[in-house]
Amino acid sequence: QPAHFVAFMRGDGSSPEPGAAERVYAPVEDLQAVRECVQEQLERFSAEYPSSATPLVLFTDALHHLMRITRVLGTPRGCMLLVGVAGSGKGSLARLAAFVEGARFFHPVTVDPDQTASTLAADLEPAYRMAGGAA
Repeated sequence: QPAHFVAFMRGDGSSPEPGAAERVYAPVEDLQAVRECVQEQLERFSAEYPSSATPLVLFTDALHHLMRITRVLGTPRGCMLLVGVAGSGKGSLARLAAFVEGARFFHPVTVDPDQTASTLAADLEPAYRMAGGAA
């Protein structure tokens, strides 16, 4: 059985508050404990962001993807590109992972055929402001 490494669980299986400084990247033996911890985080996320809440089925592959996403987001300047078919849960997992890591998230812009460079810039302005860049 492969070992799993996470920073969003304590040794007792509980989870620190999102973004807490006491987070340590450590091995976890029991995937069911990870599933329960993530379910707890999902409930917190749904309560705090009801408009972004989506019912996620935390099957094994989804947990593995969530662990990878949180690992990348937890590193300095961590970023990644999620590729897959529409509706497979990439965005939902990414939002949950951002919440677990204590990061803010920005809902991506939906591109339409009538979009121009100026409307795209206006759509991205909130993301620039969140990141601290000039708009």
